[in-house]
Amino acid sequence: MARDEHEREKGGAEDQPPTSGSKGAEWARPLLRVDALWTRWEGWLCAAVLLLEVLVLSLWVGLKGLSTPPDAGQAGYVFRAITGAVVLGLGGFLLVRKQAKRVQRAVSISGVVVGVLGARLWQNTGVDWSSNVLNWYQQASTLTLFGGLRGVGTRLTLLLALLGGSLATASGKHITIDLVTRFVRPNVRLPLVIVGWLGSAIICASAAWGFFDHIAIDDFGAKAEDSASEKLNKVTAGISENTFIAKKQLALDLKTLPKVLKGERYSEWLGGQEWNEFLDSEGFVERYGKEKIDDLKLTDDTKRSPIVVVPDRGEPRGELIKPANLVFPFGLLVMAIRFVLLSLLALAGHVSVDPDDHVEGSDLGKQRSFDGSGDDDPAPADAAEAPSDTTESADAKAGGDDEDDEDDEDEKETAKPAPVAAKGKAKGSEDEDEDEDEDEDEDEDEDEKETAKPASVAEKAKPADEASGEDEEAALESDETMPPAEVRAARDKKGRDAPESDEASVKESDEEEPS
Repeated sequence: MARDEHEREKGGAEDQPPTSGSKGAEWARPLLRVDALWTRWEGWLCAAVLLLEVLVLSLWVGLKGLSTPPDAGQAGYVFRAITGAVVLGLGGFLLVRKQAKRVQRAVSISGVVVGVLGARLWQNTGVDWSSNVLNWYQQASTLTLFGGLRGVGTRLTLLLALLGGSLATASGKHITIDLVTRFVRPNVRLPLVIVGWLGSAIICASAAWGFFDHIAIDDFGAKAEDSASEKLNKVTAGISENTFIAKKQLALDLKTLPKVLKGERYSEWLGGQEWNEFLDSEGFVERYGKEKIDDLKLTDDTKRSPIVVVPDRGEPRGELIKPANLVFPFGLLVMAIRFVLLSLLALAGHVSVDPDDHVEGSDLGKQRSFDGSGDDDPAPADAAEAPSDTTESADAKAGGDDEDDEDDEDEKETAKPAPVAAKGKAKGSEDEDEDEDEDEDEDEDEDEKETAKPASVAEKAKPADEASGEDEEAALESDETMPPAEVRAARDKKGRDAPESDEASVKESDEEEPS
């Protein structure tokens, strides 16, 4: 009992999570708050980017499916069948959600079947409208500056991956090889881990500058021999130009969207007069000069697509891909800062450097500590074993008494078939005297019946002996407090008693057999 209580107390102490963060240095408290706010902001940004990516891809797939005519393939029919099955099946379930289960099942399945079979009836519906909307998104909207819906999805996926890398670095769950740190002493592990994190920060910062240098030269027109400040100025000027273009294109999109939703062709609503007024009122003259803007103006009866035109460059299709490529070096720079911040928090004692503390899904309370805190304390164990010796003798005596009682019961069980057999013999003799005129076959049947009775009684007694033997064996195995010597003695005694009881039962069965 004392040993069990000690194990429970020890397990309760191990189940408590580590509280090393509350013992950190005070000078790192502001850094800890910055890290928490930064992580929370990145979490919300990650959720927003994921939601936006799902929306963009779903919009692209939906418009692509609706705009496919029947003679161009089965994509339009498949999309309409899936859409109809989902809408009708879910709608039917919501209408009868308070009814019985069989009614809900029947209505939902019927809605799905009707939605699939009815796709042929509206496979030409919405083809022109969705084609107009898709072409506007792809050819003459802000998404055109990113390379269309597919280009936006690609950049959002890259941004999501970098945000995930930053969050993993902040929590210490980034990809790492901790083979060495698992086998070093705790006083050596901290500086070793910090050196590794700082080295990772240097690598991320170097990679960020390498990608930035390549983008500045390839996308923003900087020269390879330019200094870092000159390349930075080139990129800053290019981002300013791209921001101006994106704002003006967004203003055009707000004017185009209501007309496109009404079904009006996106390339026919913007006439020469509206275009000229747009150039004069949106700051193009102040930025590029009056002469260059006058060259872009149209006659009043001319129609054009609602997309911005930049002097000397034309329509800026894919223009925003250049600044979007800066997401990669920016994400690497963020991870470098994260590694530095993580090193400072670890140095201050607010972040653990134990490898098991950063394992995904691990039970920290049950992980073995490498600094020796998880080793068993031998003193309480010895103290718990001491009182158990006083109870072992009492348990042994009780076990011996139980064995004697079981032996007595075995003798009584084996003695029971004798009087039953005697009764069987007497009854058999009376039956033989009264039925002397019967056939020999009937006499043999009577003899078989009479001899079967004591055998069944003996068989009933035998399982009881076996069950008692099995109970004794289980009791010996479950009694962990009994010394090994007493356990062996009890088993030897049982082995000596078993043959005697078997011989007695065999002898009685022989006496009971009819002559």
